[in-house]
Amino acid sequence: MAHIVVLVIDGELAAELVAVAGAAGHDVDVCTSEAEVWNACEKPADLLIIDASSDAVDGVTLVDSMLAGGELRGVRTLALYADADPAAKERAQEVGFDIILPRSRMDAEGAQLVQRLLA
Repeated sequence: MAHIVVLVIDGELAAELVAVAGAAGHDVDVCTSEAEVWNACEKPADLLIIDASSDAVDGVTLVDSMLAGGELRGVRTLALYADADPAAKERAQEVGFDIILPRSRMDAEGAQLVQRLLA
């Protein structure tokens, strides 16, 4: 069982991610702030998923700083972005997320991507 940390403000998207990861038996911590992510990562995480298009929390900058500080060593990263937000995709690419996916593809590909990232 993997430990997955999710930084997503959108309740519907968070529920979808919990359903995908929970169905596979993984432990999921849903966070709504940077501080909650830091707390959740005190227990070693295997995967960190963020919403790169969120206006409420800058998950891309958080992951960038955590990568630079070595806090995400061995942790895979997945950035989701709104289809109409190419700037969020570009920022996630610059930071170096393992996978960057439009939210619209989460239903069709989410379970396989989570499994691939945890393999």
